[in-house]
Amino acid sequence: MAASLIKEFGMYPPGDLLRLANGDLTVVVLRRGASLQCPLVMALADSRGSSSRS
Repeated sequence: MAASLIKEFGMYPPGDLLRLANGDLTVVVLRRGASLQCPLVMALADSRGSSSRS
């Protein structure tokens, strides 16, 4: 069952918060990326904690 969920949603389910290698804080969006290890994300804050919105 776990393998089916990973195949459907990827390794990072929608809504998960991720810290990228560059320090940006992101949230996984509702679609899968090109591969299981590369989810589509939306930036919330950069590495200094500044909001991505101006």
